[in-house]
Amino acid sequence: MSQRGGRHRKESAGRSTAPHPVTAENLLQEAETLQQRAERKSGRDAPQAFEAAAAKYQQALQAGLSQESQADAAFGLGECLQLWADAEVQLLQEAPDDALTQQLQQQVRERAAGLYQSSVQAYQQVQQPASDDVAAAAATGGLRPDAGVNAANALCSWAELVQGPQHAQLLQQAVALYRAALAQEEDAATLSNLGDALVAQGEAALQSGEADAGQAAFGSALEAYQASCSLSDSSAGDDLPGLLHNWGVGLHTISKQAQDCPLKQSLLQQAADKLRASITFSRADPAPHNALGDVLMDAAELVVNLASSSSSSSSSSSNSSATAGGSSGGFGGAVALPAAAAEQAAVLLKQAVDDGYSAALSISRSNADALVGTAEASVAMAKLAKRQGDQAAAAAHITAAVGHYSSALQRPHLLGAAADRADIRYNAACAAALAGQHSTAQQLLTYLAAGGTLSAADMAADEDVASIRGQQWFQELLCGLQAT
Repeated sequence: MSQRGGRHRKESAGRSTAPHPVTAENLLQEAETLQQRAERKSGRDAPQAFEAAAAKYQQALQAGLSQESQADAAFGLGECLQLWADAEVQLLQEAPDDALTQQLQQQVRERAAGLYQSSVQAYQQVQQPASDDVAAAAATGGLRPDAGVNAANALCSWAELVQGPQHAQLLQQAVALYRAALAQEEDAATLSNLGDALVAQGEAALQSGEADAGQAAFGSALEAYQASCSLSDSSAGDDLPGLLHNWGVGLHTISKQAQDCPLKQSLLQQAADKLRASITFSRADPAPHNALGDVLMDAAELVVNLASSSSSSSSSSSNSSATAGGSSGGFGGAVALPAAAAEQAAVLLKQAVDDGYSAALSISRSNADALVGTAEASVAMAKLAKRQGDQAAAAAHITAAVGHYSSALQRPHLLGAAADRADIRYNAACAAALAGQHSTAQQLLTYLAAGGTLSAADMAADEDVASIRGQQWFQELLCGLQAT
């Protein structure tokens, strides 16, 4: 979610370096300068720098500021705590494998959650100036709109770190704050953030069995995205490519929950259209290309699922219940697809690579999402080719997949959290097994088993590792997993 900063920062250039008395206003200026320096830092230096700036803001708040400066200091403290939490999470994402223990992950999540909570509390101290518009002030709870938006952003980030009822409650609070701010001041970025929060709220509602609430949230999200782009004004500095990207990703997320196939197809097509539009406005960002690749992959899988369902009298699924999963597992099968469906799926997969992941790699050749996406698309192409009887094409695609996974795994710190890295390594092992590169599969699976992230049940049932299931090392690995 994009952060919106409504406070004008004082510039440090040109200030007198002569000694001056320590006043509350001087402490505030020092805090602002420390925050600016912190924002230029990265890695392990960033959290420490934000901690120093936050401490200085707290010092200023306790020193007796004017009412206006008090609001500025509270806003600055909220920003600083929020950015500090972001830096902690980012540092965890980039931690090397040997440091990424369960204990570290838990500690960082708890620390970041506490910082987001403190950030929200700081923003809640930023009250609007006295106004004759009593109704408007009541709508925002007295909060200044920019503080309300940033508090909502912090709540959404906090919600990503927790599960269950607390996750849903935090999203509900965020949605309320976004809406309150919009009642005061229409803003394209805030509408887009509201859309993102509503999509997350819809997902949470569906997971807890509240189907009607989930669908209502999705409907409101789509309205928010549309209003965001309608309101956007590039000449005023609005990020139209970013807003279109968010809209496309939101549509894709909603499509994953749709049970009606025509609706799913429509949502995927709309998502692709928004992402292509984003790309035309900004060709220097790999993110919309990767998102487009993901959408086209799911569109291809939906084609395969529908064709499989239609052509197999023994299938237990109907057209109305076929879903588009996020993996390439749906592309395999013993029965060949009708030629038209196979060709349509192959075209979509090629577009996923050409317009999506390869285009992203042309912008950033080491982009981890693009490398993994290309690998997943290559696996899907291999399975589809094998299903249609083209063994040579299947072999070429699966060999390419192993190479793409290998490139991605050269920089594991770019692949996200520990669970994400484990999933990618497992998929790489499956690709290696399918390619006949059994030593590579053994190395990857042994590594996962040592880290406690390998499931004996998955290993025993997964057809992708059928070629190595009879090997002694595999049986020993499986027995070791079953014993633990």
